[in-house]
Amino acid sequence: MPGAWCTVEPALLEFHHFKPWSKGGHTRLQDCCPLCSTHHVMVHSGYLRLVKIKGLPYVILPRHQDPEQQPRRNSYFART
Repeated sequence: MPGAWCTVEPALLEFHHFKPWSKGGHTRLQDCCPLCSTHHVMVHSGYLRLVKIKGLPYVILPRHQDPEQQPRRNSYFART
């Protein structure tokens, strides 16, 4: 849902490679995006889409949840 952010503890996150190892991808922070296991599966299944903007990972929700396809970042753990 738009505005519903993942609250899984950072220690439990997995890292998704923007470019898979099988296609020459590397395991470097700038080439990965931290995701909980549920959202990681959703990216691999095509339900969520990841993009990089100015080196930072953003999520694009499915069109039925966000017709405008706005890239979003999780700000749940951001300092206020």
